[in-house]
Amino acid sequence: SAGSKLETQALFGARVDVTARDGEWAKVVVHGQPTPRDARGYPGWVPARQLVENPDFGRRLEQRRRAVVTDRTTWLSKDAAGRNPSTEISMNTSLPVLGSRPGRVRVALPDGGRAWVDAHDVTIRRPGELPPAPSGQDIVDTGSRFLGLRYLWAGASAFGFDCSGFTHTVFAAHGITIPRDSGPQSRSGVAVERANLRPGDLVFFAGPGGVGSVHHVAIYVGGGKILHSPNSARNVEI
Repeated sequence: SAGSKLETQALFGARVDVTARDGEWAKVVVHGQPTPRDARGYPGWVPARQLVENPDFGRRLEQRRRAVVTDRTTWLSKDAAGRNPSTEISMNTSLPVLGSRPGRVRVALPDGGRAWVDAHDVTIRRPGELPPAPSGQDIVDTGSRFLGLRYLWAGASAFGFDCSGFTHTVFAAHGITIPRDSGPQSRSGVAVERANLRPGDLVFFAGPGGVGSVHHVAIYVGGGKILHSPNSARNVEI
């Protein structure tokens, strides 16, 4: 199917390295999505028109306060009052802060433009600042905010998740970077026995008896239940 050719999603403003060009397409690696396939980031092709080269934006992200989307999604608006929303952006999107007024934050955009966001939908972080270390229940609570969201093959944003895009995004919301795909996720962290599972741990699925290649990942909720984005016929569920 056409969907099976998709690799992953890159959030608005995400940093990528261009590694090849072919007509209107560019091959990139997406930073922040670790994979054994490329040490620089997750590889794939995107329409070149979706990319901008803006070193000033990158410097601002590193050196200024940044607004990180902590609601499921929020809207960019050209006017401070938010009456003309233009682009919806996902949780974990990070944009440099240019200023603020009560209830609104002005941010820089990758193309050099400016926009406003609702201050209630973002958290302002200093350069290098990470979110507080989460408890396992914090992980479960964040994942539960997406209950009912559609499954989306290659999805790694609040607009839709595949199984590992879901776990990757939930952990990223708490400042924890894990691999993008379920197999590499299963080889990260510390293994625990099933009897010792605690809320927030990851649970992996392979062939019969758990033998063979890992093909699915979920978040342990407790009480023998898991939270996951299972397949294209279903939504995020417990």
